[in-house]
Amino acid sequence: MKKNNNQIRNLTVSFIVAFILPVIAYGILKWLHYSDTMALGVATAFPVLLTIYSAIRKRKINPIGLVAVCGFLISILAVYLTNGNDMAFKLWHPILTGAIGIVLLFSAAINHPIMGILSRNKVKAALEEEVYDTEEDKAADLAEMHRFFMIYTLFMGIVFALHATLTIMLALAVGTTQFVLLSKGIDIGSIIILAGGIYLINRRLSEDEIQDTEKNDDHSI
Repeated sequence: MKKNNNQIRNLTVSFIVAFILPVIAYGILKWLHYSDTMALGVATAFPVLLTIYSAIRKRKINPIGLVAVCGFLISILAVYLTNGNDMAFKLWHPILTGAIGIVLLFSAAINHPIMGILSRNKVKAALEEEVYDTEEDKAADLAEMHRFFMIYTLFMGIVFALHATLTIMLALAVGTTQFVLLSKGIDIGSIIILAGGIYLINRRLSEDEIQDTEKNDDHSI
């Protein structure tokens, strides 16, 4: 129960820092007559600061978080070199998510889903704990895991790529203020789709696994 409460608290804090505070900060700075570039730079810094804080608190560096920090720093340099053009602040995040989406889709295309590669230690441990009657049963279980990671990787790749495409199109189509508000809507929508899709995938595969188990029991009888 305590663990669940901590998870809810952490998710709430992350949501506020990543989505609410940037919009508030942008609005306050614009009200104080700061430039769009300055206001947008401060707004986009909040998720980066959250990443740095989490890395310090957990004493563990998240590779994607590290790339995000580097991307933000590069965007600051790009804004400086372009004499204050705020397009770099708008594009560094969707470029990052787009790159992740491409990597995910490419790994699925070559039949080496990256989510399976990242989870190989857990897969190995699960296979070692399970007792199989035959090698065919073990191979079937391994094939089922591979199918799960293929679907998982493809779905995540599509969502990441779609998020990047919509955000880049938005950055090119609207002004800075509209972008700050509407891009957060795209972010939140992508998270909801991602979480809902993963839940449905897990549920569907669990139902298939139960049906396969029932069929095997019937055959054994």
